[in-house]
Amino acid sequence: MATIDFPSELNKAQQTAFTRSFVEGFISSQPASGPSFHIVETEDKPAVFNVEFVFSLAEAIQFKSWLEQSGDVLYGELFNIVVYGEGQALNQEARFSQEGTPQLVSVGAGFKVYRATIECPNYIEDGIGNEDALLVGFW
Repeated sequence: MATIDFPSELNKAQQTAFTRSFVEGFISSQPASGPSFHIVETEDKPAVFNVEFVFSLAEAIQFKSWLEQSGDVLYGELFNIVVYGEGQALNQEARFSQEGTPQLVSVGAGFKVYRATIECPNYIEDGIGNEDALLVGFW
């Protein structure tokens, strides 16, 4: 695990809205003649999350302070954060993507909203390896 931790008291307020996607590890080729083919580039495919953090004003100050104290997290340094997936919430190693560092997108009466993109290079999903057992429960 990474040496930098996301503040545990802020984990409860994270990810009010998020999308998850997996980076494709291959390229497809469509030649002028013959069948198309795929070239595998990598099997190390990170999960990418677009997240919004909704903080109270005090939590927003703490979040900004954490970003400043852990300055390397804005430059791709890994940190530990609880990520909500399809199973249970699990602690993951993550980094802010180059285009997705936290940005203040909304200010309301008593709250602030930050939007960011995080990458989990070794994403652990609850239930992976037990797909057969999970599928049996639906039949």
